[in-house]
Amino acid sequence: MTSTTPAKSVRQSSRFIVFGGVNTLISYSVFIGLGLVLHPALAYSVAFGLSLLAVTFLSNRLIYRGIESWAKKLGYLGWYLVVFAIGQLFLWVAKPVGFSELAVASAAIMLLTVPLTFIGGRFIFKRNQPAC
Repeated sequence: MTSTTPAKSVRQSSRFIVFGGVNTLISYSVFIGLGLVLHPALAYSVAFGLSLLAVTFLSNRLIYRGIESWAKKLGYLGWYLVVFAIGQLFLWVAKPVGFSELAVASAAIMLLTVPLTFIGGRFIFKRNQPAC
């Protein structure tokens, strides 16, 4: 039977922070850069789309190390799209304009969505427990 030990959780969380941090910095830069010339919702969509490619194909391998399958990748992709919708809703309500508002909106979205992404990934990519 496979269980999550505290050490495993710490290692998994550490990998999530490193991979997610790099991915977030890239996405954040794309969002801010494009947000200065495009509508924030479109800029967020492009940045999120690029991030989505990375997480769909690399998260399980680099972070969760769970059961690898297309069904689980599609499940994670679906979950990520729910998280994306939450970010879009936040932008729709906040209506940020200019660099400082875009930066604050992006930070708020990250505070909201990062925990959701981690928890969803842990649940989706967990190893199945054998039946007794």
